Amino acid sequence: MSTLRIDCHSATTPGNPSVTSYTWTYKGSSFSKEAVLTVYNISRSQKGEYVCTASNTLTPSGDSQRQGAADRHINVEVEFPPSISGLPSTHWVVEESQLWINCSKYTSPGNPATTNYTWIYGQSVFSNEEVLQVDSINRTKAGQYTCTVSNVVGSESASVSVDVQYAPSLSGFPSSYQVVEDSDLWINCRNYTSPGKPSRSNYTWSYEGSVFNAVAVLQDRGINRTAGGLYTCTVNNEVGSDSATVNVIVQYAPSLSDFPSSYGVIETSRVWVDCSSYIVQGHPPTTNYTWTLDSSVISTSSVLEIHNTRRNQEGQYTCTAYNTLTPSEGPQQLGSATGQVLLDIQYPPTISGLPSVMNVTEFSSFSVDCSNVTTPGNPGGTNYTWTHNGYTVSAEPQLVLESMSRNQSGLYTCTASNMLRPSGGRLQLGTASEPVSVDVQYGPRDSVTITPSGSLSMVEGTGALTATCTAECNPSCTVTWRKDNIPLAGQMSLSNVSRTDQGDYTCQAQNGIGDSQEKNIRLTVYTPPSVPTDFQVAAVTDTSVSLQWTSSFDGGADQTFTLLYKSELESHWLTWNDNIADPGISHYVSVHIQGLTPAVTYHFQLYATNVYGEGEITVLNTTTTLSKASVMSKHGITIGLAAGLGILVVVALVTVSVVLCRRQTQHTLVVGGEEPTNLPMNSFMPRPSPFEHDSVDVNTKSCDVTKQSCED
Repeated sequence: MSTLRIDCHSATTPGNPSVTSYTWTYKGSSFSKEAVLTVYNISRSQKGEYVCTASNTLTPSGDSQRQGAADRHINVEVEFPPSISGLPSTHWVVEESQLWINCSKYTSPGNPATTNYTWIYGQSVFSNEEVLQVDSINRTKAGQYTCTVSNVVGSESASVSVDVQYAPSLSGFPSSYQVVEDSDLWINCRNYTSPGKPSRSNYTWSYEGSVFNAVAVLQDRGINRTAGGLYTCTVNNEVGSDSATVNVIVQYAPSLSDFPSSYGVIETSRVWVDCSSYIVQGHPPTTNYTWTLDSSVISTSSVLEIHNTRRNQEGQYTCTAYNTLTPSEGPQQLGSATGQVLLDIQYPPTISGLPSVMNVTEFSSFSVDCSNVTTPGNPGGTNYTWTHNGYTVSAEPQLVLESMSRNQSGLYTCTASNMLRPSGGRLQLGTASEPVSVDVQYGPRDSVTITPSGSLSMVEGTGALTATCTAECNPSCTVTWRKDNIPLAGQMSLSNVSRTDQGDYTCQAQNGIGDSQEKNIRLTVYTPPSVPTDFQVAAVTDTSVSLQWTSSFDGGADQTFTLLYKSELESHWLTWNDNIADPGISHYVSVHIQGLTPAVTYHFQLYATNVYGEGEITVLNTTTTLSKASVMSKHGITIGLAAGLGILVVVALVTVSVVLCRRQTQHTLVVGGEEPTNLPMNSFMPRPSPFEHDSVDVNTKSCDVTKQSCED
């Protein structure tokens, strides 16, 4: 507050007479009679126009007295700072919403009216705007904010406490919770709650979308499997809420439904009871099995199988199906169910245990054996029929359907029957039927391709060959190769083709779905012919010799044989025949050479030829022909020493050597008696009997080597 002082006297020029009176008026009212206007602690309400009137008394002669006056108007402006009034002490705002406080709303402007604004937060200038604005405030920005308003005269401040409110939150909430059936479910939502502000939290639990409880603890004493599912905890305060969902998994033991109390079977046949066909899966669904008889475990499979059943095997068999229960709290435990079946001989036949549903992969084979679950009657001789859509599809106990297609899905009914011959009763047909629903599932289509395909041919030593085997399979097929039905290691890849590579190559692809598939290619390797075998002397006379050999592999092309000869008296080889026909592999070839000189050693060479070249040569080293005298002796002409005639008996030693085998064989020619037409080989070089192998005589002409001519 300040003092207003205005001296009217100092601004007045006195009149005449000089005695001057002063009057101050404010808003039409006399305010003061002093020359100096003094207002202590002037306030803004005292602003305005003040009028100073200076006057004197005029007394002219002969006239009446009157006042002389002069006025001075002064406008008084009272300056003062702006003020703040009504700013709330606390401002509540929800987290992530906008903070907006307009300080000008609570400000009374000063004089002069120009006002400056400053917002202080934490002793630092936060804003120089009249509005405190934070678009998405979070809890860390809570606290005291001070607004200061000012002009050139002065300033005033006021503070507001910004209280950022937020909803409670849930963290660490389990996504699933496992509990054993008939035990207690207990989940405290409060254990996973971070309180909001205000801190008071409310809780609700909902199940499958419907609220059923308004407490923090989810509790269910003796819970059963139908109570499993999604439970949602919602925690909220005045500001908002947060939710978390837990999947309550109620674990329970498996159970057996419609488990047969008895099972009939013909003596010496097979008992086959699949416990899994009657199982109602527990949770978790993985089920283990044991079969016991008189407390002794006889099987750890789901199937009770007894071959060649005997009546002393009759008894009460128990199947125990169990799973492992693993609650979220507490030790794991076993859940089990038992079923007992009496193995008994019953009449007439019954069918029990045929699976209600069977899955099969499309294009694969499907089979189900009704006899495995049939208790035959007595007498035996049970007949079976399978029907589908009113038609008989099989008259065998085992229904086998090849290459199943999807339109073959449906109910297949097995009917087992026998002819009952009750004592004192008439014959009647006893039957039992049970359906199985066949669900054809679609798997990969089998397809095997070999590239290159078909029959392949290569000339020996001309390069490499790689065959690629592919198959459209899902999952991917395992591909294996065989050559001539002998497994190969790895792929079909030949670095340099040789004659040993010739053969049939088979690619087999399989993935466990359906039958494996195979594809074949034939590789023919063309080579010069192989050396003929068993080249030997078949017969010898004084002027002729018969030779024979066995035809070998022709190299993949037509082959002919060339036979060369020369006597011990000649130095050059002569061609006897260079176009001897090939009768086929492993067949005999026989030739008869005439016109030879008696008692002369001849040498023979033999090799095969095809379009790919000449094969290796085999040599028959020596053959000694018989003398004419020996031939005459053979016909019974006796010449004695006493007559002076000597018969030279030539014992011919025949030695055969095959160059490739480096083997020698001796032949002994016996002189005397009947003329030998065939001389057998000795034990070191046996040849097959003509009765055991085909023999082809290519000597269709009789050739005389001395005349160099042949006759038909």
